[in-house]
Amino acid sequence: LIHTPLILTYILKKIIIKKNEGPPFININLKTLISTIVR
Repeated sequence: LIHTPLILTYILKKIIIKKNEGPPFININLKTLISTIVR
């Protein structure tokens, strides 16, 4: 469970790289997701 945030962050970063050409709202949603995980 402790490593879950790190794994999710790693996956999200890969998604950001793949969807980099996509709409900007994706990055905003990922940032919100990450900050939610951190909390």
